[in-house]
Amino acid sequence: MTKRRKGPTSPSSDNALLRQQIRSLQREIRSLQRDNRRLLQQDNILSRQHSTSKLSKPIVVDDFLHTSDFPFCLIPIIHIDMLYQMRLVCKEWQMVVDKHIDGLVKDGSLMVHGGNDISVDKANTLYEKRKKVTDVIFLLNITTIGEWACLYCVSLVTVVVPEGIESIGRMAFCFCTSLLNVTFPKSLKSIGECAFGHCTSIEAMDLSHTLLNSIGEYAFSNCSELKSLKLPSSVESVGRNAFYHCSNLVPSTIIDPTSYYNADNAAPILAFLLKPQSERDALMLANPPIDEDSDGSEDSEDSVFTDDNE
Repeated sequence: MTKRRKGPTSPSSDNALLRQQIRSLQREIRSLQRDNRRLLQQDNILSRQHSTSKLSKPIVVDDFLHTSDFPFCLIPIIHIDMLYQMRLVCKEWQMVVDKHIDGLVKDGSLMVHGGNDISVDKANTLYEKRKKVTDVIFLLNITTIGEWACLYCVSLVTVVVPEGIESIGRMAFCFCTSLLNVTFPKSLKSIGECAFGHCTSIEAMDLSHTLLNSIGEYAFSNCSELKSLKLPSSVESVGRNAFYHCSNLVPSTIIDPTSYYNADNAAPILAFLLKPQSERDALMLANPPIDEDSDGSEDSEDSVFTDDNE
């Protein structure tokens, strides 16, 4: 997983880092050129001794920096967080960066950046491509994971949400059916509607260290294997049906997870989830999960969404 610098940074500091990386590369190139000239001189001596062909003139460093090869040499060693800023240098750089990003995407990576909100129709068209995603790369200076950002990433197993993210958008990780591990940042304040809906493999989530304040409607609906959810005391609101079909998480004495319920149930559910894990385990043991198989309402990951709000 690509490491991300903590906290949002200003454009000026990012540009300074970029200039520093370019200067470092220039120093490395000059060092290589010095070694190259030294080798050429030695080879020249040997060539004269053995009457070999005349050696070509080594390329000048400053000339190389202005060739079309330079961006292709630089891009692979640039930190992934800087790629989108590199696109702004000029059109030529944009073409090189986009080609590099396309290669990462083909290898199973998904870029998440500040403007990655997409429509449900766009998400549905990306269904087959999203099935191949195994890695999520979060770029710099973003505070929100957009709506539908990682919808249908059914091969995604681990996600590390970087520090600085304050909200996870609607349907952001919905139908990530292989998701097992999610690491949340302290900065997280809200989880949107159905953000982790139908994540049917995940068994535990720890949000106790975050600044989480609100949980949206259906946020964890159909997380059928979820058994442990640690929440901070800062949570003030839980949306309707946030834990619908989470029969292994909430005891049937508080709510029947196989039926819809209204916002009036949010308070007792939140109170239960804020209890120590040992107390929750005892209550769950005394009130085993209701068999949900007979309900038949579980959706398949092969389905596609329609947006009722559009």
